Amino acid sequence: MAAAAALDPKDAAAQLAAANEAARRAADARFPNAFRGASFSVPVRRDAKIQEAREGLPILGAEHDIVDAINHHPITVICGETGCGKTTQVPQFLYEAGYGDEDCLDHPGAVAVTQPRRVAVTSTATRVAKELSVKLGGEVGYQVRYDKRVGASPRIKFMTDGVLLREIQSDLLLRKYSVVIVDEAHERSVNTDILLGLLSRVVPLRAELAMEGRPGITPLRLVVMSATLRVEEFVGNKKLCPTPPALLKIAARQYPVTVHFARVTEHGDYLNAAKKKTLAIHKKLPPGGILVFVTGQREVEGLCDKLRKAFPKKEKKGAGEAATAGREATPPPDDDDDGDGDGDGDGAALDAAHAPTSDAPGSRSRAEDDGEDDGPGYLHVLPLYALLPPTLQKRVFDPPPRGARLVIVSTNVAETSLTIPGVRYVVDAGREKRRVYGDDAAGVGDGAGAASASAGLSKFEVGWVSKASAEQRAGRAGRTGPGHCYRLFSSAHFVNELPPHAPPAILGVPVEGVVLQMRAMGIDRVGRFPFISPPSPAALDAARKTLAILGALAPAAGAENRKYGHFGSFGADDDVGVLTEVGRAMAALPISPRHARMLLAALGASPSGGCLAAAVATAAALSVDSPFLRSDAKQSDATDGDAPADDEERKRRRKLAHKFHHPNSDALSAARALVAFDAAGGVDDPRAAEKFCVEHRLHGKTMREMSDLRRQLLRILSKPPPSDPAASSLEIGAPGETSLRRALLIGWADRVARRSKPSDVREKYDENDNTKATRYKPAMLDQNVFLHPSSTLHRSAPDYVVYVDLMQTAKRPYVIGATVVDAAWLVDDAAALTSLSSPLEEPAPRYVRARDAVVAFAQPSHGRHRWELPLHAVPLTAERGGCGAFAAALLSGAVSAPMAEFRDKLAAKPSLCARPEGKSQRRVIELIHALRRRNVASRAALIEVWRREPRYLMPEVRDWMKSGMGHAIERAWPRIVSGDAPAPSSSNADDDASRGRSRVPSASVAGGTEARAALKAKRREAEKRAGGGGTGGGKKRKTVVNRKALGGGPGLSIWD
Repeated sequence: MAAAAALDPKDAAAQLAAANEAARRAADARFPNAFRGASFSVPVRRDAKIQEAREGLPILGAEHDIVDAINHHPITVICGETGCGKTTQVPQFLYEAGYGDEDCLDHPGAVAVTQPRRVAVTSTATRVAKELSVKLGGEVGYQVRYDKRVGASPRIKFMTDGVLLREIQSDLLLRKYSVVIVDEAHERSVNTDILLGLLSRVVPLRAELAMEGRPGITPLRLVVMSATLRVEEFVGNKKLCPTPPALLKIAARQYPVTVHFARVTEHGDYLNAAKKKTLAIHKKLPPGGILVFVTGQREVEGLCDKLRKAFPKKEKKGAGEAATAGREATPPPDDDDDGDGDGDGDGAALDAAHAPTSDAPGSRSRAEDDGEDDGPGYLHVLPLYALLPPTLQKRVFDPPPRGARLVIVSTNVAETSLTIPGVRYVVDAGREKRRVYGDDAAGVGDGAGAASASAGLSKFEVGWVSKASAEQRAGRAGRTGPGHCYRLFSSAHFVNELPPHAPPAILGVPVEGVVLQMRAMGIDRVGRFPFISPPSPAALDAARKTLAILGALAPAAGAENRKYGHFGSFGADDDVGVLTEVGRAMAALPISPRHARMLLAALGASPSGGCLAAAVATAAALSVDSPFLRSDAKQSDATDGDAPADDEERKRRRKLAHKFHHPNSDALSAARALVAFDAAGGVDDPRAAEKFCVEHRLHGKTMREMSDLRRQLLRILSKPPPSDPAASSLEIGAPGETSLRRALLIGWADRVARRSKPSDVREKYDENDNTKATRYKPAMLDQNVFLHPSSTLHRSAPDYVVYVDLMQTAKRPYVIGATVVDAAWLVDDAAALTSLSSPLEEPAPRYVRARDAVVAFAQPSHGRHRWELPLHAVPLTAERGGCGAFAAALLSGAVSAPMAEFRDKLAAKPSLCARPEGKSQRRVIELIHALRRRNVASRAALIEVWRREPRYLMPEVRDWMKSGMGHAIERAWPRIVSGDAPAPSSSNADDDASRGRSRVPSASVAGGTEARAALKAKRREAEKRAGGGGTGGGKKRKTVVNRKALGGGPGLSIWD
């Protein structure tokens, strides 16, 4: 083969064969006798019709070459366009070659096949089981996120790439598999990139262990299948593949497709251009389905309406009447509407803005294109996008009605995932919608993109597709016969402006989830991992900081572990941190790190109560798109028989939808809708669930996705209770609501925003922004943001909110999923972003009996803007100066009750021990020195010392007595040490509180409100005469104190 290639260098086939032969020799040199074929065959009896259909697939002629390459190479790359049959046939080739058969000693392990999409997994597994004449769930099975049909010992197992990643965490060597097939690798999803990097290390490791003779271990083979020729990044990556893989190219079953470019690229109103081209095809070209590619759900629905009105299902109209119908077609809604939701691919909350409507230069008049209905019939127009319910998606595979032409208006979901029969014409607008983060979303280039992405800033923008995507779209016209593709851009634009391939997903998204999963696998130096396209160092650093803020990472051993104000940094640049127990628990949950952290926080707040159940519902609701339909959106889940709703019906449904709104949280609103959906039947009763969604203006497919995820999380965390505690916990004002909102704050600790005061707003958002909407300032960003128009928080306009996402639109950035939080919560629940000052002199430190500790007050400041929060109480140990406040509490009777008898017999006020002027007095110095010598600053420590030395502190306390009162303290000292309360007696004539109680016995017995108030007033007056506050002498300073941190208001007084 090598000689043939040398004689004819231009012979691509000969060159490929020579390269594969060299790859085989390299594999044999590195792994001698490890990868060899086995003379094993499994007979399969197929149905005659299935066999006839298989014989028409191009890949069937390459079966021998494929099996031979897999047998003799550790890694094999198969490149074949959609339609060649690689997805369904390659697993069958291996099945017939004995892979997965327990009797075949060379490769008894099963064949694992991964797909990026769940629908592809289930449909492919069903097809392969049918072609092999076996039962699905036996020798052929599948496993996806919410569904599993796998036998005890399957030979072929289809799964999503995420499922296989989970299996690698528990078994790095993947011992139960002989071959792993990674399909659709050209899509370059995040999971696919990580999986390929891991398998590139597992394959040689398995081969080396097999060569050593380890029992039960055979070589593992990796097969990478791609629909495009984008394999250079994998084949030519020496770091990823030190041993070159075998490369096989399979021709697709493709009819010729004629590509027509526009003379002028349509940069403006490409929707109108797509409509004109579609109508021209309908009127002038032979029968055949038309597939139109646009960007998002709103464009799909808007263009469908226009096309239906242009050629409706009715009697022929006159030319002028038809032209009027075309001209009066309702345009798509204004794209500056901030409530727009896309949902294609990545769960958009808002659509990006489109260009203004304008006619393309040189185009024919609208009347000419929308004129007489002289086509072959009316247009049978169907939408197709990711969030369309499955029942409506399946309609595109049905033949159109008699006398009608099929038109499918689709997003890029029809680019590779589906093959639609009968399509002969493709109209390609050349655009797609993608989500961008950080600087790209903000439209700035200050280098803070990673920080902006971590703070949640993103937007959806419409951009040009890649050349590979354009070719994929054109190929859709040649599946069943010769076809035509009409591109709304010029050939020069195609050659010069379109990138060869779309950027990998891992380069455009935050990667904290990737980093967490890899750290859970023991990969500490993520930057050294063999990514096909490695993330930028800034993205990896931002992910590490985010995980540190969430508590998943901590400094390495020996480094200072600060709780407050570290902002995700560990000090040393080379310190990547260690995974904490919280981090390991987060990695075990099949959701993003933020959602997992919120669940763990709720679990800690209420291990068995309703807070956890409500948090599970909230996590499931926040993991997918918003289920609430816009007021102008179509009810896509309605059945075809539903009559159009009148105004009264729409008002009634809108009122029903509003009943889920939570006044303190947009995030909890979606959770309440989910709980009600499950109570109405959920996925167990599709008919009732569909009716529920129509009644309450909810998106059915999104609700089903949320319900499935909720069930999965409940199975992982706990057994579902017989009743649903989430329903009561999500009610407005429920006892667990505070814990739930604090759990949301812990999960999104770096996404807090504060309402801007009028004095703080010096500049408008832009020169055309005259809005009076309430502005918020994110803690980690410098720009103003706004509550989303659909938010339930507009009326209350809270001071602080935590948000889930920050969406940049053409008008302004909006916070999505906002929840009201208390400023005092930020100190503990967002401690990484909160700095504490040194202990303040005012308010002075004090002893809190409820805590049995001395506390001082510090001034917290939060975020990069240093927002001042309410004063926070911090423990003050004996080493840090807590002895003074404890001495004041001891003398006042707060530590031992019998000391209260001697309040008026003290020579000085107890508060002198905690004040600067008292440090010069002998009695103060000696008492504090005695406490500090034994590190006593709590009642528990004092009792421990008293057990060994009962007379400890008696001389120092006696010096505090007035002249002649020392003997009294000596007699009472045993009671002071034991803490026994004084016996009720009138001998203590100076005890105003006791006298107060004896003077009003009748009122106390009567239980009157006035009597109790008088008693409290007398006790307060007695406390004032006895020393008044203990440590609060001097001029009072007005301060805001976090009383909840001290266990309630009374905890602030040393008398309690």
